[in-house]
Amino acid sequence: MSVEETGQAAPVLEFAGVATFALMPDHRVEYAAVFLARVTPNLTPFEANDEVEQICLWDGSTLSGLAELDAEIARLVRQPPIP
Repeated sequence: MSVEETGQAAPVLEFAGVATFALMPDHRVEYAAVFLARVTPNLTPFEANDEVEQICLWDGSTLSGLAELDAEIARLVRQPPIP
């Protein structure tokens, strides 16, 4: 199985929840299903598409170009690595 939009291998997906947010300026309410997946550090070659411009492994630090909404959703579901 691969993770939607990225093409990365992820044999197991875990449902983390639904993010609900209002987009500005019209306050349009959106819902996003959020899943967790473990991927290997050796990413499959990625090609940008209509949904995703680029991917990277993220440690939670400041990342130029990352939308605040995306960062907050990731922080809310981020789990410590398995030893």
